[in-house]
Parts: sequence; C-alpha cells; structure tokens
Amino acid sequence: MAMKTAEEFEYEFKYKTFPSEIHKQLLEEISLYYKENEKWLTKHNVSAAKRARKHLMNAWHLCRDRRFEIMDERKELEDEQ
Repeated sequence: MAMKTAEEFEYEFKYKTFPSEIHKQLLEEISLYYKENEKWLTKHNVSAAKRARKHLMNAWHLCRDRRFEIMDERKELEDEQ
C-alpha cells in the first residue's frame, strides 16, 4: 500500500465529500489568474494581463458549468424524496 502524500492528506482534510472535476478546474483557473494578475500589477506585463483576462473568462465558463451541475444534483435529490 502506497503512502499518501501531504497534498492528499490536506485534500482529505479540506473536503468531507470530494469535489467535482469542474470544481478542481475552477480552483486551478483562479490560481493561474492570481499568478498572472500579480505579474500585471507588479511589473505591468501586458502579456500577463492578457493571460489573466483569459483565466478569468475560463473561470466564468467553469462557474456557469458548476452552477448547472449543482442544479442537476439538487433536482436529483428532490426527485428522490
């Protein structure tokens, strides 16, 4: 049996139920946006500003997808009751 990494333990600690793939992608996009935004704010790197905007757009699409995913899950729960 393989030992768990520190990241896996942290992940289990943060989440009682495991998040969807969309949730993971959304967090990744926000992290990438943060890094590019820091480059833009500190160095006024125009390319970083474009990448930051791209990550914000991707996050917006993922937010929309996650919203629909949550609505579908809620409907399934209501149908079970």
